[in-house]
Amino acid sequence: MFLYSALLVFLNWIWGLPMLLFLGGGGVILTISVGFVQCTKFGYVMRHTFGKMFEKADKNGISGFQAVSAALSSTIGTGNIVGVGAAIAMGGPGAVFWMWLIGFVAMATKYCEVIASVKYREPNPNGGWFAGPYMYIRKGLGNTCFSRGLAVIWAISMIFACLVGAALHTGSTLDGLGTLNIPRVPLMIAILVLDGFVLFGGVRRLVNITDKLVPFMAAIYIIAGSVIIFSNIGTLASVIAMICREAFTGTSAVGGFAGSTLAITIRWGVARGMYSNDAGGGVPSIVHGQATCKHPVEQAMWGIFEVFFDTIVVCSFTAFVILCTGEWLTGAPGSVLAINAFATGLGSVGRILAPICLALFAISTVMAIGIFAQMQAENLWGTFASKMVSVLFLIMIVFGLFGVDLIIPFSDLANALVIIGSLTSLLFMIKMLRAETKDYFSTIDSIEKNNK
Repeated sequence: MFLYSALLVFLNWIWGLPMLLFLGGGGVILTISVGFVQCTKFGYVMRHTFGKMFEKADKNGISGFQAVSAALSSTIGTGNIVGVGAAIAMGGPGAVFWMWLIGFVAMATKYCEVIASVKYREPNPNGGWFAGPYMYIRKGLGNTCFSRGLAVIWAISMIFACLVGAALHTGSTLDGLGTLNIPRVPLMIAILVLDGFVLFGGVRRLVNITDKLVPFMAAIYIIAGSVIIFSNIGTLASVIAMICREAFTGTSAVGGFAGSTLAITIRWGVARGMYSNDAGGGVPSIVHGQATCKHPVEQAMWGIFEVFFDTIVVCSFTAFVILCTGEWLTGAPGSVLAINAFATGLGSVGRILAPICLALFAISTVMAIGIFAQMQAENLWGTFASKMVSVLFLIMIVFGLFGVDLIIPFSDLANALVIIGSLTSLLFMIKMLRAETKDYFSTIDSIEKNNK
């Protein structure tokens, strides 16, 4: 019990200022190293990602859009609804500004993760690629005893975090749809069957589902949010002004909101911006590494798109819905702010739609992290191990019925190790990341200049 209590104290410390400084500072260093590519090349990136999202790869490959859809299925999760609500409930409207700022930095972090994943990937004899931080930690740091050990620690931590995540996200789905009086056990069985179908079909089956599911669930959420925002359009300008003003002042107590200091506002905004898109840990780069591309930067641009869509678009819609409806003034906990705001804005339709969106986001995350854990186990120990991890993952889904509160701290520890291993290795690869960026864009600039 003493060791468990000590672990909680340590985790509360490391997931406070140290992790915020590490992720934020590391992201700033990477942003500078690649020449603020998410800003200077933003138009080009959008034209070659969003503008080409329906292009298909050959029948034996995975397109960039399919890869980013699978990645988004893991990053667009309950945090985009519940997490944003928590940030506003604890930090006030100003937290949204800091969420945007860290999202801007995170675009470069994700961009670098994908470059490293594609550059250092190796063919899998069973099809696809061995990719992601396990590969780029080992190869990018010189394949030394230290780098191999760090890569193994990363991989084991990542698999454990995904296993716990299976129960956590399943529990969120059951709780969310429970508000619609849907029985928990039949729903859990349906999730179990669906995820088993995906797990034993591999990454190919995942991308064939997510390239349809992700646009569908995102479109539903954005359309519903747009209806609410436009119905409260008169408040939008004042909401944006309030976000920018209170980002630097904190928020006084008003209505049911208890108030927040500037430090709390920054803490919750930065945390939400980091946690919403998983930049820093490198896990989604595993599936980015499966894409068919001629140059690492081709797929890395989809990494920028991933963070932009997840944090700047989806999280912002949640924030605007909560703030435009005035729901944040009620003092309700962050876990229900967004759901209450949709109910306020759309009535009974919103009360049904919000839990459904929450469930879709959570289910898509469960599907994706199951495949990530499976692929990493195969990379580390072989095909038999990947099947065993898949079975363990399905067992953890069942535990979503009962909760996993006691082991959540171990998941937090695993996630911390995942971030430390991946981001530290990227900071040692700055020279390579800068060279790959310069090589790609100098070639593109030369071609465009000759075509004029």
